[in-house]
Amino acid sequence: MAWTEEKSSARKAIRREWTLVTLGVLLLCVLVSAAPAAAQAGPAATWAFTPPVDRYSKDALLDLRSLNEAFAGEHGFIRLSEDGNDFVRGDGIPIQFWAVNTTIYNSPRDDMLADHARFLAKRGVNLVRWHGGMPAGEGSQLTDFNEGAREQLWRFVAAMKKEGIYMTISPYYPHATGVRKSWAIPSPQPNMTCLLFFDPRVQEAYKAWLRPYSSPSTRTPASL
Repeated sequence: MAWTEEKSSARKAIRREWTLVTLGVLLLCVLVSAAPAAAQAGPAATWAFTPPVDRYSKDALLDLRSLNEAFAGEHGFIRLSEDGNDFVRGDGIPIQFWAVNTTIYNSPRDDMLADHARFLAKRGVNLVRWHGGMPAGEGSQLTDFNEGAREQLWRFVAAMKKEGIYMTISPYYPHATGVRKSWAIPSPQPNMTCLLFFDPRVQEAYKAWLRPYSSPSTRTPASL
């Protein structure tokens, strides 16, 4: 009974938290929608938007960082609820995701990754996407993997984890993956579109690309 009540209370708390997120988004939409009208009113009615560097003060009018866990995975692995309709944390408490796409992982600076993670967490984001490339470059064998992309992913995961942000890994995008001449794949097209569905060599290569990504990380205690 107590466990049921705890989950019910958690759901109510989540609804309240996401109401705050929704109100923040609606406020942003109002501000954005007002911009064209201000622009039509002439230069005198507009101003340059040059906000100062965000120091993430405790006095901020809106900071949703507290909605996230202290760190991603704090309560265990995310899994499906018993009825299969929702996500729950490792301790069974329901969790909802506010997800975005970002390319900050291309930055070589760890401080920029850390600041961006804090920036997203402040706005209630708790899930981001890594859209990397597993295959190696020209001159490689088909089964070779991209070590630079793996390091990029590890850095990205480590930065986001500290701000309670989970990761969706999108490791292979065939439309944007060019066919390397060294792979000797008889393809009538310049990219890998659809080859994974019927080419046995590409299927084996895909498995080979994935294996190194589950090896122990140099950035976080746990492997992916």
